[in-house]
Amino acid sequence: MSRGVGDKLKVQCGKVFERKSRGGARIETISEDIEELQDDGNRHLVVMVGTNNLESDFTEVILAKYDRLLDEIKKKENKKATVVGIMKRYDLKTMDMKRIWINFNLRQKCDSKGIAFLGFDPDWGQMRKICFT
Repeated sequence: MSRGVGDKLKVQCGKVFERKSRGGARIETISEDIEELQDDGNRHLVVMVGTNNLESDFTEVILAKYDRLLDEIKKKENKKATVVGIMKRYDLKTMDMKRIWINFNLRQKCDSKGIAFLGFDPDWGQMRKICFT
């Protein structure tokens, strides 16, 4: 999923956008990748993960892994950081309520840490901020 979105952004933004994706990556894998990043005060870091954890991990476990990820993001100097919520997976329709609940909590965690949250719903084919009020 991140490759598809990343490729579209690369086409739209050209040289000002760089995508790094890892097939099959999990939240904890990306936390380790973030840990290895150098500080860059000009970078807008956008992180999109979570669909690979959705079926195998309990909600509380996923949220704890997101806590670590958010902490790693905060340790790095970025101009801005954005976390994209877990996207809908059509092969896991039974997991949709779990995904929505995690995204609701993830948005609150991002807000409390000063990290932007962006919801993405492929049904609409566009990115938009999700409002849970």
